[in-house]
Amino acid sequence: MARPATHRSSLSLGETARWSLFRLLETLSKQPSVGDNRNDDILSPGGARPAVWVFASTIGELNAVAPFLKRLTATLQDTALVFISDHEHYRDTYLGKYPQAYFFSSKGATADALRLAQAFPPRQLYIAEIPCLLSDAPCRFSYAFLRTAKQHNAKISIINGWLYEQAPTCRLDAWERRLLLSDYLAHIDHACVQTPHVAERMVSAGMAPARIVVTGNMKFDAIDKQGWSAGKTRSPIMLGTLLASARPVLVAGCLKKPPEQAMIIEAFLHTLQSSPQTLLVVAHRHPEVPGNIERLSSALDEAGIGHVRRSKAGDAPVPPETQCLILDTMGELRDFYAAATIAHVGADHNLLEPLGFDKPVTTVSTWHAGFPNYPVFEMMKEVDGIVTVADAEQLGTTWAEWLGDPASLRKQQQRIQQVLLDAAGATQRTAEATSLA
Repeated sequence: MARPATHRSSLSLGETARWSLFRLLETLSKQPSVGDNRNDDILSPGGARPAVWVFASTIGELNAVAPFLKRLTATLQDTALVFISDHEHYRDTYLGKYPQAYFFSSKGATADALRLAQAFPPRQLYIAEIPCLLSDAPCRFSYAFLRTAKQHNAKISIINGWLYEQAPTCRLDAWERRLLLSDYLAHIDHACVQTPHVAERMVSAGMAPARIVVTGNMKFDAIDKQGWSAGKTRSPIMLGTLLASARPVLVAGCLKKPPEQAMIIEAFLHTLQSSPQTLLVVAHRHPEVPGNIERLSSALDEAGIGHVRRSKAGDAPVPPETQCLILDTMGELRDFYAAATIAHVGADHNLLEPLGFDKPVTTVSTWHAGFPNYPVFEMMKEVDGIVTVADAEQLGTTWAEWLGDPASLRKQQQRIQQVLLDAAGATQRTAEATSLA
């Protein structure tokens, strides 16, 4: 891979002065470097190896740009792929997905950036989704990493860019944004962002419009239902019998607060009046937290809804008399969405899991604009790809109408298929904008 040309490889006197002041503040704040931890495994002596750096704060960002990373890894040849994250506990997950890559954890200290560059001098730096602006999101990606990459003439790109619109969480971050935001934006060669709103905000912050491209959301390219089958899941018998039966299945996933759960229960009782054989599968967002499943179980008991827990039922057919299955295991929600007739997704969570299987989806209207799943919610709502509800009565009515009118259900599925098809292509547009195509 040839070293790419950059928009700006030199550092101005003004930038140098601002950087010197920030370094003094960083030193006074005693910003810690990673020190003696598992990073040392990849920083041991052995000669520098040219690398591509990818900052992906969490598994969510990593998965969102997976289609682009697939293309990128095919071009690397003798160039190392280094993931940077501010979450050390994701190391094993990242390396499990990309076993040939390296993982470097850092909270943004300049010393970390310099150590990494010494072992893996960057030719390219990709920032996955966030931060488009310094200290804009709940992650710690510092100007030090970007500046170090630029000193090595690396090409710097934001991919799948999104804004949290978050204020800096500490004084050092506030000073970093005040002193260095303009330099941060000046060093970015390409900003490939999800929406026109993000592009407008970056221009207003000082980025040159010519280096911003609205590419759409790569999450639509990451949808992969090909090859899914019940036999490849952890519950092949349970899921296989549900798919083979004519029983309607409502899957309500990522529920958190008791009012949200109460709404689902009330809506389900309404649905049973016209469709008494319907099975409700309900998944709490955090089944691992003590008390969450117990409270959900108690609420179902109070409503007179017979239920079993997936962890206790084992992989067996759901008995016809069971009205509700509590999905209290981890990592199975997507598989149950695949077996659903209709899905309901809790606020701020992943709509694309059930939509990717062409499942009609309901959700509440109270989503937060700063959350990373919001762009999908906003777009799907605008094109009627999902149905938003305000209360249990509206939710129950929607479910009952779909279950009572198969033609309406099929029409919604066809709408979803077309919307997802139209929304795809962000990966290709990003590849073209960053010269990876």
